[in-house]
Amino acid sequence: MVLESTQQVLVVHREQPLSAIDPEALSLPVAIDQVSFDISILEQLADCYDLLVLDWYLESPDACGVLDAFRQVAPDSWVLALATEVPDDDPVDRGVDEVLVEPLSPATLETTLERLLLQCAYERTMSDLFRLSTERAVLETELESNVDVAERYQSVSQELQDCRERAASIRAELSGDSFDQTLRQLFSE
Repeated sequence: MVLESTQQVLVVHREQPLSAIDPEALSLPVAIDQVSFDISILEQLADCYDLLVLDWYLESPDACGVLDAFRQVAPDSWVLALATEVPDDDPVDRGVDEVLVEPLSPATLETTLERLLLQCAYERTMSDLFRLSTERAVLETELESNVDVAERYQSVSQELQDCRERAASIRAELSGDSFDQTLRQLFSE
């Protein structure tokens, strides 16, 4: 399996559009949580979520408010907006990663969900790769200065290799267009 950990999806939509999806049928390990509208949505937002599926025309609470609050809590997570018609205001300009206009087939929703989760995982993996590369470069300099960091250097080097392999496996799962889109987003930040 490409992703070892279970990807967490939070759905803020009264119609429960993901209820037709069987998480076990997906090629990725996914757990889907539906918010309860009986308690504050703010209390249900958490940084453990990899993807937010948001009803763009949600009125109470307002979708833009939910989006802003989610971005504060989980800035590295991705957001999929579902709309019943093409929105006048572009959700992407507000920080949404992708917009789908309903009605949707379960297959389209599944494919989009898997692609966005892979893109999110790839972006996080590349972030780790850059962090580990920098750390290893600093450790190399310290080694040259006879600082006793050999054990840490070996550990970081192994983590870096694992990260490269993880990035390569995720990249292999993304189609060419999805990979290009992910790179554009990664380099725009």
